[in-house]
Amino acid sequence: MCKTLEQQKVDLASLYMSRKAESWHNGYILGRQNILWEDFVVDLGASFKDDLGSCVIEEFNKLKQTGTIDDYLEEFQELKSQMLIKNPTLPPDYFPASFVRGLDDNVKHFIRAFNPRTLSDAVYYARLQTATLQAIKTPDKPKPYIP
Repeated sequence: MCKTLEQQKVDLASLYMSRKAESWHNGYILGRQNILWEDFVVDLGASFKDDLGSCVIEEFNKLKQTGTIDDYLEEFQELKSQMLIKNPTLPPDYFPASFVRGLDDNVKHFIRAFNPRTLSDAVYYARLQTATLQAIKTPDKPKPYIP
């Protein structure tokens, strides 16, 4: 967001560390130069074992639509944010595919035919198919016979 340069990310992150994390960082950087951000994130995670992160991944992969599209999308977006914190290098097509995978079967198969490339496209098609299914379920009211 702040357009931080790659070579400044480790130093910037260290400014927000305190207690155990600060002590870990001080020992970590001794004798090292040009620490890559990706290596730093992995080493930090390994040092402070992130059990919660594995729960997030499991919960994200098990996510299924049980209510409305909006309810599902809200839960999906929440878990997506946590997933990106856990693994910021996930490929762009990971989230649209995951979103479609968790949809109700009546909606999922329709959307797969369109092969959405973005999450926005997947949500659009999901809403479209849901509206179509709702219209099919709600028959037109019979018109009164007027002689």
